[in-house]
Amino acid sequence: MARRDGGGGMATDETAWLRAADEVDAPALVEVTIDGRVVRLPDGEMLAASLLAAGYAALNGSIVQGEPRGPFCLMGSCCQCVAEIDGVPQVRTCRVAVRAGMRVRRMMDASPVRPPDAVA
Repeated sequence: MARRDGGGGMATDETAWLRAADEVDAPALVEVTIDGRVVRLPDGEMLAASLLAAGYAALNGSIVQGEPRGPFCLMGSCCQCVAEIDGVPQVRTCRVAVRAGMRVRRMMDASPVRPPDAVA
């Protein structure tokens, strides 16, 4: 590796991370059902990230006007990524790993939290 810092710090090679990435095996793709449609997602990856990569940006509707909502924080704090997984409603998809055969239903017609009656 070439040193670009004058020898006093960490050695850098701008392409080292590319070579390292080539050496890592990509996860196997498994079949997951999303809203009745079978798609292939990487086994063991976080579901929210996998859904975003597969083009599913909206997972539920907003509480007031039903506007599409999707993953925001990707760490389980905001609840914008909730969906129904294997019949269990309001599961945070950012906290669940992809596994073969899972069934995901986006909750576009139901928000994770209901507004007060006066707002609805």
